[in-house]
Amino acid sequence: MKYLIQRGALFIALFLYSCNPKQAPKAENAPTATENKTATDSTQKTVLATLMENKDCSTLVAAINQAKLTEAVSKFLPFTIFAPSNEAFTKIPKARLDELMKPGNEERLGNIIQYHMALGIYRENMLVDKNELEMVNTQDVHITREGDKITINGKAKIVSSISLGRGMIYIIDEVLMPPVGVTK
Repeated sequence: MKYLIQRGALFIALFLYSCNPKQAPKAENAPTATENKTATDSTQKTVLATLMENKDCSTLVAAINQAKLTEAVSKFLPFTIFAPSNEAFTKIPKARLDELMKPGNEERLGNIIQYHMALGIYRENMLVDKNELEMVNTQDVHITREGDKITINGKAKIVSSISLGRGMIYIIDEVLMPPVGVTK
């Protein structure tokens, strides 16, 4: 039941967010109505389509599919995702990762994935030291910045980024685990 409520809340939040353009930060490279951009232009791709094209994010894409969040993540909505690389997933004990990926664990896996997603587009210049971002699962991540090095929750480092017209992807070197028993 809790899984259905969380999943429903994600869909409602994404829907409401897309209906209120005042909340969405303006993307620097968003196409205007007069530009004829093709679907292959990076400004027109969804976050999920871009993740699927990135061979270093195949484990994350598999987790999104397993958690039944594909439809929500494939929406053409403004959001930022801290995407763990395949190598980041190897840092999780294999038995634990296998357990999370089993049918019946969609709620737990979905909570972890939602802890990597924030509504809105957070460009790199917006990720400032000691900043907190509320993620889709309603828990915060903590940003630390020293020069050009950005760390999430004191551990996960951003190793690369992909800027989209309607989203931002930061490839990180750790899987973020939501705090246990902490709710807003």
